[in-house]
Order: sequence, then structure tokens, then C-alpha cells
Amino acid sequence: MASSWEQLESAIRGLSGPKDYGPLLQDVARQVRDDTRERFLNEVDPDGNAWPELAESTKAKKAREGYPQAKLVEVGHLWMSLGSVEEITSDSLEWGTSDPKAVFHDSDEPRSLIPKRQIVGFDEKAMQKIEDETADFVEQEVLRSLDGLT
Repeated sequence: MASSWEQLESAIRGLSGPKDYGPLLQDVARQVRDDTRERFLNEVDPDGNAWPELAESTKAKKAREGYPQAKLVEVGHLWMSLGSVEEITSDSLEWGTSDPKAVFHDSDEPRSLIPKRQIVGFDEKAMQKIEDETADFVEQEVLRSLDGLT
């Protein structure tokens, strides 16, 4: 029969071994998806700052062509593509859009014609929620590893 010390050592080794973070990353992906879509609808960046107004020429073009006056929306391709890139493994998460136009709105590249309208990102509240979920996940893993020592 293993001693309590040997059981504790075994539990600690189990913590350092490979883990499946997939369930945690699924929750993070859901939060990113929901937050991004909400901000997109509200036309704000991850920090809650309003996207720059449309140029008068853009407003006129949209009206003339029958498009909505919403920012970053003509027929809805960008909106519908949010989350079209989502790959979750046991230890990684990739999330974004496959729309090639997104980079022109979201990047920090110098710009003269198209103002920056950041689409994807985290504010402090979202980061805190992810940190809390991660801490809960790690706590559950520790408890699971220690289960059986009592």
C-alpha cells in the first residue's frame, strides 16, 4: 500500500503531465464569440470606444446602393464570418474571421483612407473572466489529482 507521501507525489506528477484544456478553451471561445458579436452590433472596439463615424461619401454610397448605414456592413459577409476560424485542441485556441477584409479594419498598420475599427480583442473585464475561469479549471484539476489522498 502506498504511503500518503507517495500518493501526494503521484498527484503532483499528474498535475505536471499533459492536460486537456479543451473544455476551458471551449468556454473562452464562446466568450470571445459572444463578446465580439455584441461589440460588432454596438459598433465599439474591445475597450468600448465607438468606432469612427462613416465618411459622408460612404454614407451616400450606402444610401445610393441600398446598403444599411451600419459600420462594416454591406451585405453581412464580415458579420457572418465572425468565428469562421475556430480551432480548439487540447492546448490551443485559434479564433477569428476568414474574411480577408477584416485585417484592413482591425490592424495597427498606418492608414489614410480606412479608419481603424477593431473587431477582435479583449477588454479588462473579459480578461478577468478568462483568468477566473482558468483559475477555477486549475483548482478543479488540483482537486481531481488530490482526490484519493484522503
